[in-house]
Amino acid sequence: MNDLSLLSPIERKVYDCIPTGSAHPISQEKLASLVKVSRRSIAEIVNRLRRKGFLIGSSRAYPASSGYYKISNENEYFICIGMLTSSRDNLTQTITAMTKRHSEQMTSNEVHKMIKQCTNDLNKRTELLEKINLSDFNLIDENIETCKKISASYSETALKFSMLSRELPENSKLQENIKKFIVVLNDGVRACNETLSLLNESNRLIKIINKLKH
Repeated sequence: MNDLSLLSPIERKVYDCIPTGSAHPISQEKLASLVKVSRRSIAEIVNRLRRKGFLIGSSRAYPASSGYYKISNENEYFICIGMLTSSRDNLTQTITAMTKRHSEQMTSNEVHKMIKQCTNDLNKRTELLEKINLSDFNLIDENIETCKKISASYSETALKFSMLSRELPENSKLQENIKKFIVVLNDGVRACNETLSLLNESNRLIKIINKLKH
């Protein structure tokens, strides 16, 4: 038995205007006119009635039998529940699809931003690497440290993008772009290692020469 004391005056008014049984549902427009509120308000009030346990069904056989009714039997109940379940499932699918698309767009924007930032950093590091003078023995220790830092930075960035690439759709354009960028970073690591090897060899020769001098 419905407890009408749970209803506000406007909810009670709407409830009293809704006929019993699916044979003669009342349209949202007519209900809004009787109660003197907007159609949107009627939808909100009906939802509140349902949440309070009042069995309000709805028919979508537009236009002849479209509207609300008080559920009067088990068949009407299951028809209404089936319709509401279908609406819920459709809404869930819509939300999931939109959330996925939004996530992909955000990921794409974030990745492009990361690539742009890393490209600027890469250019700066490359300039530092190119400025290393292998013949300047006075700066050899400093150059070795600079080279190590640049190499570590390349490696760290390549690892970060490699992990990100695995989270993206396989063979997507974004994933392919990231893979190309990783190749550039790995080339940078190799260039650093080659330079570092030459610097270490120069350092070794300097130490030998210094020993011979003494």
